Amino acid sequence: MRPLELHDLGKGFRRATVLDGLGLALDAGEVLGLVGPNGAGKSTLMRCIVGLYVPDTGRVLVDGVDALAEPVRARTRLSYLPGETSLYEAMTGQELLDFALAFHPALDGDMVRRCAEAFPLPLDARVRTYSSGMKQKLALRVALAPDVPLLLLDEPDRALDRGARDRLYALIRALRARGRGVLLSSHHLDELEEVADRTAFLVHGHLAGDAEVAGARTRLARVLEAGFERVPEGLALPGGLEVEWDGPRLRARAADDATLQAAAARLAAAGATSLSFGGARLMAVYDALYAAGRTA
Repeated sequence: MRPLELHDLGKGFRRATVLDGLGLALDAGEVLGLVGPNGAGKSTLMRCIVGLYVPDTGRVLVDGVDALAEPVRARTRLSYLPGETSLYEAMTGQELLDFALAFHPALDGDMVRRCAEAFPLPLDARVRTYSSGMKQKLALRVALAPDVPLLLLDEPDRALDRGARDRLYALIRALRARGRGVLLSSHHLDELEEVADRTAFLVHGHLAGDAEVAGARTRLARVLEAGFERVPEGLALPGGLEVEWDGPRLRARAADDATLQAAAARLAAAGATSLSFGGARLMAVYDALYAAGRTA
């Protein structure tokens, strides 16, 4: 049974379409990274899964349960961390943990322990005295502890320093090893790329197809960037390159790998202080997909 399936999911507000016929499947033991800028619809998508928003079209299946027909039953099979966490600030940290976790019929005892070790907090203090990072750690201790097949984590690394983010990603890997499905959004894209098994690019209300993503990665892999202390004189580059200079920095696009490699060799011989080409990072792929959708 898959933790999550979406079929033809659509959602709009007034005249704006936010989600347009989305289809998505998340397998057990898989971490799926959801990529897109603010306003792309990532939070709306998660809220439709949880039931905070009612989709205009489509179906949501959580562990095989129709979330629109049986919303309460579906919610017992997931845990959700919203992008903007709101906590009862008059409670102590321990009171809030006890209150929030009591809503779940089963907890993962080992994950409760590991979360406490990863995110230690002064649980006898009122939540109102916590910093934003401490509040996020408390919310994570609530969200990661339930023994459920699906976790929806909307920017779980918000307000966390690098060390805390590393511990969070270690916990997410542990959840994956337990067979949980995790849908995860984050603005720390280099780190998301390391923890996610695959990524879904939300572009203008729809998820980019595999062919779109592969095409964008191929185009970006043929972009060469080089830096010099000053623009070299008499530099001769192979034909077939589109070259742009920005001061002593060069950006070149090639139609084929052989031309790109020949250009890289000549730039290195000319004394380039930095040189990069090859696999594209997540944000570059997203920017290419978004630009293509905007001009389509």
